[in-house]
Amino acid sequence: MEPQTNANKPVRKAITRVLISIAIAILIFLVFINGVKLVFGTQYPFMVVVSNSMYPTLKVNDLIVVSSVDPSTLDVGDIIVFYNPFNPSERIVHRIYEVVSRDPPIFRTKGDNNSFPDAWRVTEGYIIGKVEYVIPGIGIIPRLLQPPFNYYLIGIIILVIFLLEVSDEIKRSKLSEEEYINENRAEVD
Repeated sequence: MEPQTNANKPVRKAITRVLISIAIAILIFLVFINGVKLVFGTQYPFMVVVSNSMYPTLKVNDLIVVSSVDPSTLDVGDIIVFYNPFNPSERIVHRIYEVVSRDPPIFRTKGDNNSFPDAWRVTEGYIIGKVEYVIPGIGIIPRLLQPPFNYYLIGIIILVIFLLEVSDEIKRSKLSEEEYINENRAEVD
């Protein structure tokens, strides 16, 4: 008499492992992102340059690292990230061109590649932070990971992990069956 096996058991074990792996990966990602935000003191610690307004200092697809800054410490020449005063949903990276006022801090900005200073004044409430580091060209990776491509990539990764787990679980299951049969044969003999 052969042992009865549940054909779905390896698939269920694989699904459980994949779900646990996904949960752990999400947890690690959230801890990392929130930790980085805490360390740099800003909601946007990493940003990708998307225009040539700061060329040659910053190029399209450069990754910039932004840290929180006390606006009163900023000076002419500093590169800052701020919300566009005319469209607060847009973030801009430009250099401080002129300090209009120290109390309260008010600045005029200009892109290095622009012919004229920006038409607006940047007050402290619009400032996100100061550019601390530039990592050339690597910003293409986060740009590629934006929707819809990130959904496809995540789906492919989950599918591959699932298939690997299922095949691994099936191998284990077959080994267990063979061991069971060999043990029972030894008892009968």
